[in-house]
Amino acid sequence: MKKAIKKFIGDKQFYKMALAIIIPVVIQQVILSIAGYVDNLMVNSYSQTAYAGVSTANRFMFLINFFWIGLASTISIFIAQYFGAKDKDKLTGTIQLALIIGIVLGVLSMFLIYFAGPLVIKLFINGNGQEELDAISHGTTYIRFISYGAVFMLMNFMVSIIYRSLGKPKIPMFIGVFGIVINIALNAILIFGYLGAPALGAKGAAIA
Repeated sequence: MKKAIKKFIGDKQFYKMALAIIIPVVIQQVILSIAGYVDNLMVNSYSQTAYAGVSTANRFMFLINFFWIGLASTISIFIAQYFGAKDKDKLTGTIQLALIIGIVLGVLSMFLIYFAGPLVIKLFINGNGQEELDAISHGTTYIRFISYGAVFMLMNFMVSIIYRSLGKPKIPMFIGVFGIVINIALNAILIFGYLGAPALGAKGAAIA
């Protein structure tokens, strides 16, 4: 009976290995969500029109991120497969291909975000009133500054997924947590103009 149960639910070693991979990923995603919430609070505290523009821009970025995550996850399947099979040649080739794809698509995404982002913002924010125009202006400024970092953001996805596929999820977790802490601090400084920095509002949120 015990053997049947063990065969059905697996052994402790399997769950330890699974949790060692899952927990760092969950922690990173939770902190990332909290950081996004804090960012929105900061922008909203600075200006409601800035918040309207930034939140609308982030809807478009959500779609871009969704595509990036899907791409990285697909590549991770092959990396994990070759890593498990200990096929070093195919593993190395796949990692190199992933990094090349990250750079190329990052550049293409930069142009897409820069030119298509403002158009999407205008579609979501209707009206010709001053508040609507201000929100569009804030959103356009924000998303165009975001576009400059598209290559780095996509490469971050790629590198994180590579480490996770190699069974080393703690490395991207620690890097991600450190980056998020820096991001929150820079947001406060650049959005509100603390420590003698200029108060840049939505632009500051994008730069951070």
